[in-house]
This record gives sequence, structure tokens and C-alpha cells, in this order.
Amino acid sequence: MERHTSDIIVVNHNRTINYVGTVGKIAFDSGAKNIGGERLICVDFEKYMSGKAEYIL
Repeated sequence: MERHTSDIIVVNHNRTINYVGTVGKIAFDSGAKNIGGERLICVDFEKYMSGKAEYIL
């Protein structure tokens, strides 16, 4: 299944990837800074891939 670039994914410490969809969007939109003791970092993948310096949101 093809994913849209606006889908939210998580990269875990063991380098596995999870698509978190609605739950991830709610977490980021709520202003949460940590979940389960882990810091949330939001990266705009399109900006990252295009080489723009300001890709961390």
C-alpha cells in the first residue's frame, strides 16, 4: 500500500518503522513533547528530502 507523505511514522530505537496515523497526529497536534518517556521529534520529510535546513518542526 502506498503511503502519503503527510502520514505520520515513528522510527524506533531498533530502527523499525511504525505508521501511527490518527493516534500520532493527535499526539503531535496536542502539543505533547514526550510519550512513554520518549521525546517526540517532528521532521517534515519533504523539506528533509529537498535539502532544506529547517526540516525539524
